[in-house]
Amino acid sequence: MHHLFELWFPASKNPKIGDLTLITMGLIVPVPSRARSAARPPTHPGSSVRMRSSPFYLHPQAAPKNTKSLDYILCAASLAGSLLSLYAFVKGPGDGRFPAEWYVLFVSVTFTLYAIGFFLTPKAIIDMNFTVRVDKYHEFFARFCGFTMLLFAIAIYQAQAFKVAAIWSFGCGLIGPTYAGLYLEPKQTAMGHMPAHILFLIGGVLGAGAV
Repeated sequence: MHHLFELWFPASKNPKIGDLTLITMGLIVPVPSRARSAARPPTHPGSSVRMRSSPFYLHPQAAPKNTKSLDYILCAASLAGSLLSLYAFVKGPGDGRFPAEWYVLFVSVTFTLYAIGFFLTPKAIIDMNFTVRVDKYHEFFARFCGFTMLLFAIAIYQAQAFKVAAIWSFGCGLIGPTYAGLYLEPKQTAMGHMPAHILFLIGGVLGAGAV
């Protein structure tokens, strides 16, 4: 079982920029036991003590697990939406095509709906979105995150915090549906994980259109 979560950087005196691309994205992938045993754990600079290897590490050339055309299309949609939200965060609300209030309302409502689901029916929401055996720890963390998400969404709406909504959507869009669509086991159906990709795209368009 994968029970340790550590960062393991391959030792290299002359790393290439391309090798570091996925490291900057924070992609953590599981590594088979045979691959771990064959890999040489890096040493701390100036020390002969080797760092402990882990079943999880940041691989500089991690390939997506889900490689169907639909996977790439959906992840491209949520990635585009996330980047549009980042653009909205950088530029801030202005005299755009859409009122800034629309974006704040959209972000608040969509996150609130997910928050209510995670808080009240965590097992159902996880089963709906992923092919995974849900245990009591999944339910515990889902309720915890759902409660926090709910309060945060309400606070953003009451304060009309455009830039907070934008940076929140940017981060969640990347580490949420985009990452899950490539590396986890999502159920990419209309009643499953698919809508999350579309929602982040719609939100990004509203946000970028309000600057």
